[in-house]
Amino acid sequence: MALLQALLHGGGVTVTLALTLALTLALTLALTLALTLALTLALTLALTLTHAAGTAACRRTSTTATLTVSSLTVAKLTLLQALRMEEDESLELWYLLCCAALQADEVELAAAEAAAALEFAGSDACPEDEKEWMEQLHELQADIAESAAAAPQ
Repeated sequence: MALLQALLHGGGVTVTLALTLALTLALTLALTLALTLALTLALTLALTLTHAAGTAACRRTSTTATLTVSSLTVAKLTLLQALRMEEDESLELWYLLCCAALQADEVELAAAEAAAALEFAGSDACPEDEKEWMEQLHELQADIAESAAAAPQ
C-alpha cells in the first residue's frame, strides 16, 4: 500500500494514469468474472430445478447448457453431438448443438443441424412440447445464414 501511495503521489501523471488504468482493468475483469460465474450458477440452478426429477440425459443437458456459457467450445460441441444422438427428440439439444457449432466456426454443421431440427419439428414425430423451440430455431437458422454469408470463401 505504501508503494502504491508513493507512486500515486510522487510518480507523476503518467504513472498515476497507468496505475488507474491497471486498477480499472483489474476491477472490470473481476466484475466480468463474477458476472459470468453468477450467470453460470443461475443457469445451472434454473436447469437443475426444471429437470430435478429428470433423466440422466436431462442432467447432462443442464451441464451442457452451463458449458455453453463458458469458452470450452470443443468440449461443448463433442458433448452435444453425443447427446443429440442419444436424445433424438430434443429440439433444445439441437438448438444448443447449433449454437456450439457456430461458436466453433463450424457453420456448415450448424446449418445442417438447424435444417434437420426444423424438419423434425415440422413432422408428426416431434412431441408437441418440443415444438416450442421452433421460433428459436428459425431465428438461429437466420443467424447461421448470416454467418455463412460473412464467412470468407
